[in-house]
Amino acid sequence: MSTESLAEFELLVMLAAFRLGQTEAYTVSIATDIEKRTGRSVRRANVYTTLQRLERKGLVSTRLGEGRPER
Repeated sequence: MSTESLAEFELLVMLAAFRLGQTEAYTVSIATDIEKRTGRSVRRANVYTTLQRLERKGLVSTRLGEGRPER
């Protein structure tokens, strides 16, 4: 696990993912959760990129799931 600090957006993404849980934490729902809680506009591409960065740091694990209507 990395010892470097997390950027604010990385922390927001991690908190949203933990709040939503394994079955509901996907890019769209994470972006929606952050927007709802902070009032900030969030680009899905930024969430996706941040998840990849957090995975490289060993802080989250991701997987591609089957398509869902929300996606």
